[in-house]
Amino acid sequence: IDSVTGCGGTLTGNSYTTGAITANCTVSATFVLNTYTLTVTKDGTGTGTVTSTPAGIDCGLDCSEAYDHDTTVVLTAVAETDSTFVGWSSGGCSGTGDCTVLMTGVTSVNATFDLNL
Repeated sequence: IDSVTGCGGTLTGNSYTTGAITANCTVSATFVLNTYTLTVTKDGTGTGTVTSTPAGIDCGLDCSEAYDHDTTVVLTAVAETDSTFVGWSSGGCSGTGDCTVLMTGVTSVNATFDLNL
């Protein structure tokens, strides 16, 4: 609950309390979706970028973004020409394909890139 107004009440946490109601009155509540931060870290000996759909993460430069609760975020890793994308770890992702994260809490995902030998 973001805010509640009307009938002379008081909002405490998620509870709205009024005194005795002796006439018609209207109470209005505003709700806001929770947002959670998705953070991408990169490691390994190589280089590459990670981008997200929906937009927000472009890691290189921007490696974290806040998304609304229940948003599905797809992360895509692309290695530089001298490197190979080795895979994902943490955040429920593994392997070398796209990483799909359902945002239900703060999440961190790691992308590993290694130099080509």
